[in-house]
Amino acid sequence: MREILTAALKKAVEEEGYIFYSGFEYRAGKIEGNFPAVWLAPPKLVNVTGEEDGEREYAVELVLMASGVGIKERGDVWSKLEQDAVEIYHRIGKECAVVRVEDLKCWPGEYALTGYGEVSMKMTCRVVLFWQNGWCEK
Repeated sequence: MREILTAALKKAVEEEGYIFYSGFEYRAGKIEGNFPAVWLAPPKLVNVTGEEDGEREYAVELVLMASGVGIKERGDVWSKLEQDAVEIYHRIGKECAVVRVEDLKCWPGEYALTGYGEVSMKMTCRVVLFWQNGWCEK
């Protein structure tokens, strides 16, 4: 299920025009100043319902990043990143295994996460996937 979720998130992010990274790549310097970019932290399984089939709910954390600009323009960049986060949120819900996406939250990053001085917006949400026993993971 984790692979299905990551693929759905990657597709939504790339359709919005961002380069997709997952895991802890930004900490290893893999972003290398290529923006706009999105970093996906490893999703957290937070709830499971059903035995033979049911739902798995994941807490998702994404960080949207754009090239750094002067302080005066930060508000405009944050507005754009926030709008893109909402679009990504809606795109995730259109994937076939996704039952629903809920609890969207966004807030601006105070500092750059990399050495490239980017402006960032953290996005969190819950993504619920449908699963059947033996359907996706073997």
